[in-house]
Amino acid sequence: MTPQASPVPRASTLCLSDRIQHSPLYQTYQKAFHLATGLPLSLLDASGSEDLLDQELRGLNPFCRFLRKSTEGCAACAASHQALACGNPAGFPGARCFAGLFETAVPVRSGGHVVAYLKTGQIRLTTESGPDLRELRSTVAASGGSPEHLEALEDAWNVTRRMSPEQYEGVVALLAAFAGQLSDLAARIALEQQEAEPASVRRAKQFIHSHLGDTLTLEAVSAHAGVSPFYFCKIFKQSTGMTFTGFVNRQRVERAKRLLRQPYARITEAAYDSGFQSLSQFNRSFLRYTGEPPTRYRERVRLTSKTLAA
Repeated sequence: MTPQASPVPRASTLCLSDRIQHSPLYQTYQKAFHLATGLPLSLLDASGSEDLLDQELRGLNPFCRFLRKSTEGCAACAASHQALACGNPAGFPGARCFAGLFETAVPVRSGGHVVAYLKTGQIRLTTESGPDLRELRSTVAASGGSPEHLEALEDAWNVTRRMSPEQYEGVVALLAAFAGQLSDLAARIALEQQEAEPASVRRAKQFIHSHLGDTLTLEAVSAHAGVSPFYFCKIFKQSTGMTFTGFVNRQRVERAKRLLRQPYARITEAAYDSGFQSLSQFNRSFLRYTGEPPTRYRERVRLTSKTLAA
């Protein structure tokens, strides 16, 4: 089962998620998140060619690590991870696995596509009674587990981290706020100027950045770049992976996001100051490139600011 949002092409997704994972922002937050919550944090590629479970190399708690050695356990864990990728219809942030543990995967988006998931969890909620350990032992024994392994399974489950639903929801709220920051980072990375870009593309980008609030036509930008409109469209798409119109709209959305971070920002002003000609066009573009409407983005940014200031 695949995520509901369309993944970007495999090559660009791998490059983008890898750059996010090696960024100082992610590495600093990953360390701080673990120190503050005691929970693991993973950034998982969302291209869809690998199961989320197979991408995790470390961070599993002892119980989950034990089940990775069991055929039945792995199958059940894989089903849980598929549920993570598609959201939880029950309303709780994340998914409950067959063993009564909760995990959460928050999407990181770029250009309207999910490029990665921030994943945490492997905890027991204090309101959950958990699975029948006798049934678990029978399941693992049927798949070839030894008596020593069965005893280790029960010990591992008993020492699994426990949290109240309120505590875990707070953890997930922090994760969602960080996913928003990583989405902004992903957008900036995707729009970075490449060293091998033709001079005409660099000139065009500089002109676009300086005139976002104005009416930008293909003819005007290609003339400034010093090439014909036809040739400009060809080399611009080859260099950026985006059409001229798509690049302009995405740059305008990025400017609007910066404006909406201001305490008293108004959506109408952010839309027109960024160069959009109508609110409907702005709303469509914002939703396409960020995965959420501008009103929700503004509310999330304000909530994050209040949380950090508290």
